[in-house]
Amino acid sequence: MTNDEIDRMEAGPELDAMVAVAVFGWEWFAVERHFEPPRGYETWRSLRDPKSGFYHFGDEDRLASGNEPIWNTFGERPPKYSTEIAAAWQVVERMKGVSPWPYWFELSHRPKGFMCNFVGDTPHNAYAESAPLAICKAALRAVAPPADGR
Repeated sequence: MTNDEIDRMEAGPELDAMVAVAVFGWEWFAVERHFEPPRGYETWRSLRDPKSGFYHFGDEDRLASGNEPIWNTFGERPPKYSTEIAAAWQVVERMKGVSPWPYWFELSHRPKGFMCNFVGDTPHNAYAESAPLAICKAALRAVAPPADGR
């Protein structure tokens, strides 16, 4: 994922799932379900929190349709990292242990939102309209080097 793609992401379940995978080590896995005809068998993508063992089911996001989860009402979701500051603070705490260099963390209010900066071997910063969103974007930049090298 490029920095431009990260910058364009909006707060919500898709970003929360990306943070769960990239920062906390959650895993995508396939779930095969059997339905009455005419649906038959379908393979769905879901998330698993390896620490708790909970499965987080998606809806209408079969393996063939790509990597973006679309959640339904019966499934558990990852914490709302991109919209709730308490959940975003879990990201900050986790970032202290993901690099061989301890991350230095800065969050500041700017005229048009917030700037978050994680500095380990190199700085990784992001600007967003809310503090949780800035934290998530900066964390993704830090743990997943962008495809464009920026």
